Amino acid sequence: MIKKIYSLGNEARQTISAVSKQISDILGKTLGPAGRNYFLPQGITNDGRTIVSEIRFDEECQDQIALAFHEIARQQDKDAGDGTTTAMVLGAELYLSMVNKIPDIDLPVGNEITVMGLLQDIDKEKDKALELLKAKIIKTDNLEDLRKVSFTSLENREAADMVAETMWRGGKDCYPVLDYGFNGKIETEVVKGVSFPLNIATTAMFNEIGRTEFHDVNVIVANHCFEQYTELTPFMFSMMNSKVKVNALVIVAKQFSVPFVQSVMEVSKRTNFPIILLSANFHNDTFEDIASYVGAKMIDTHPKTGVKITDLKFDDAGFCKTFIAREKETIFMEGKGLELIGVDKNKVLTRVGKRVEEIKKLMETEKSGDERKQMETRIASLTGGITKIYVDAKTAAERYYLKLKVEDAMNSCRGAMNEGMVKGGGLVLKEVAEEMGSDSLLYRALIAPYGRIIQNNGGKEFDLGDVYDSYSVIKGEIENAVSVVKVLLTIEGIISDVEKSFTDELVKKINNAD
Repeated sequence: MIKKIYSLGNEARQTISAVSKQISDILGKTLGPAGRNYFLPQGITNDGRTIVSEIRFDEECQDQIALAFHEIARQQDKDAGDGTTTAMVLGAELYLSMVNKIPDIDLPVGNEITVMGLLQDIDKEKDKALELLKAKIIKTDNLEDLRKVSFTSLENREAADMVAETMWRGGKDCYPVLDYGFNGKIETEVVKGVSFPLNIATTAMFNEIGRTEFHDVNVIVANHCFEQYTELTPFMFSMMNSKVKVNALVIVAKQFSVPFVQSVMEVSKRTNFPIILLSANFHNDTFEDIASYVGAKMIDTHPKTGVKITDLKFDDAGFCKTFIAREKETIFMEGKGLELIGVDKNKVLTRVGKRVEEIKKLMETEKSGDERKQMETRIASLTGGITKIYVDAKTAAERYYLKLKVEDAMNSCRGAMNEGMVKGGGLVLKEVAEEMGSDSLLYRALIAPYGRIIQNNGGKEFDLGDVYDSYSVIKGEIENAVSVVKVLLTIEGIISDVEKSFTDELVKKINNAD
């Protein structure tokens, strides 16, 4: 039986306060132009989510509470891709400013303040803060503005300009791809491409960094559940008889059985011919989107269609010049669907363009707001590009540090192009706090980041006139900090396993939750 340890009542609140203070102090020291870095097992960085993943406490209950800050960072990273440090500092300071307002449950009934009442008040204050923040949005409609946003995240002016220019060329609907380079510097390119959330069944194709890339790839798109390898046999014969050189084959389908996957991997290994299996329980529309991009015939084997998968021929396959697959992203670049197929009313047509027009027509009659939003997302996916940035440096330490900074800058630029920008360096949070007044429940938390930035500079203020953040980053910081702290304020006790490995496993689960 696993031994348990308990922290109850005021002791539990003191435990949460201790964790909040330490996380605020550790992470707060990284904020601003004068902020410092930490040397972690992975490398040197000031990335908040990476740092918090390495923080451990002596007491098991404290260690467990730290998981709440992991959740702030995880969700902030998922929402905006930047701002994890500030989000956790906001959360820590919000708890510390609220903990003394929590009534003791063991005292006689009669307290006018209740925990649930506090949570409702915090929610109202959060909504007010977000309204004030929204009023401060500056539209990011030129490259110079985007350079300012990029520089706030990246700190290096030359690298920041390069990232901003690349993201600007890619456009607001672009899909950012970041990878290590090989030439000792940052290199960029923008190519036509689309990304889809597909599950990869043949992970054996991955290299040591969990990635596979092939060029000049043929693509099958089928709304079908593959059960036996014999279903693919007619296509393979057709492919061999075509006398066309095929470097690799990608199959996008609804599902693959275990026997099918095993057979494909065996054939692939024996023939040294890469076959990559990608699955997703998509609606027919999304399969059609993928097919239109790679120029494939979408095969739907639903009983109503009367189509059989064994009817599939090599001519039905599509094509793309580059295919990249990782655990969390699948990218098709320069697909056959971008090729000219004709001219209609003096308008040049491609299969992708035709597909986009079809979706737009459907939007005109669609009444559901959620469905229209999904259609807009699909159009953006088909028309946007892929911005690729490769990061390298003189040493591995600098390369690791720079890669995380470039990733933040890419995400901030993308957010700014889509939703606008606001003053950075903690200034906009400070302005919102001052407009809400010192009596606001969020006041102490909102002014904390700016205060830490000044403190890190020896108490001297910076000229932050050209420092800007993505609105989506700041919005996420407020929302995610409040969301987690509201739950922390309801805690009356902490029950934890004595075994320290328990927390380590939970940290891994949180970091892999995306």
